[in-house]
Amino acid sequence: MIADPSQFWKYSFALGSLDEAQEALESLSTLRSDQDAARRGLWLQFFISYARPFTQSKGIGMISIKTVPAEFKTIHDGLMNMRNYVFAHNDANQEMSEDMRMNQLVFVKTATGELQPSIRRPYPAHDQIPKLIGMIEAIAANVANKVAEQVNLMASEHSFLSPGTYTYDYEAEAGSRWTPA
Repeated sequence: MIADPSQFWKYSFALGSLDEAQEALESLSTLRSDQDAARRGLWLQFFISYARPFTQSKGIGMISIKTVPAEFKTIHDGLMNMRNYVFAHNDANQEMSEDMRMNQLVFVKTATGELQPSIRRPYPAHDQIPKLIGMIEAIAANVANKVAEQVNLMASEHSFLSPGTYTYDYEAEAGSRWTPA
């Protein structure tokens, strides 16, 4: 097997995104019930971070769906649909079930007669957070194995580096991909 610098970058970046998604879930699990704005922001962070590695990007592509263990495939597909129809795009016609659409527009009529619009978006139930964390940990372990494979294949490229922090440019020529940060 030959080292592929873009694969190293892609799977390393995916690992960072999955870590961000897990951090969002861990923060969600500690919120009080009255912290709705924080909850919405953390769910948005979760969906963006989780979906990023599984979404086509310019030049690098997305990570293999094979990194998702079979027992989590249905959950993964549901999360990707929510990302696509709720958080990344506003598809008002996409149904989750017979009686619930992805994006609902709700109006509250005040005592003064004013109509105030509010968007109601579906989020996973709070008791699903531990399962989602478990799924991310399983995927992250598979992705970490992919990173380790590439690190081993690229040993000659990074063996000369001193301890420190470096940026990595997968498009640069071998020997000049690592730059002190």
